[in-house]
Amino acid sequence: MLCVNFETAMVNQEFKGFIQTDDFYESFISSTFISKDKYMKQWKEGMELIKFEDKSMIIVDYYGHDNKFEFCGVWWLLYKTKQKIMILNGWIPKTINGEKFSFDNWKNFIPERYSGRKEIDEWVIILPPKPKVKQDSDKVCLEALSQRRWPRPRGYYPFIE
Repeated sequence: MLCVNFETAMVNQEFKGFIQTDDFYESFISSTFISKDKYMKQWKEGMELIKFEDKSMIIVDYYGHDNKFEFCGVWWLLYKTKQKIMILNGWIPKTINGEKFSFDNWKNFIPERYSGRKEIDEWVIILPPKPKVKQDSDKVCLEALSQRRWPRPRGYYPFIE
């Protein structure tokens, strides 16, 4: 299973959560700039999208455009080849080709997967023929058959330098 969860306790007025594939997980802190329901709605849409498309994303933190950084949040990108999904995290750029990122246009911001010069860490899961997305009050999960972590596969993302 690929699951994204919110824990019930908050940390410094922010949501605490984690993304998990079987026994591998990474925790995150989500800004309250966006509601918990809006995050979870996007998680479900992102997991439903990867069932039928070759790329998607899960947004785990969004803090808007009013900061000094060139990014406005944190995403987990999902790329599918046949039944295999590669999962990696990164920063959400504020704009791409002049378009400003928002929760309404997140699908326009999913970059193409590119194999190339840089090494990146990825998680890999295998989907069953007809995967299901399940949701409860604080969790959204995508059914998977198995997972494995590749320590340093090759990949290159030109907008994240």
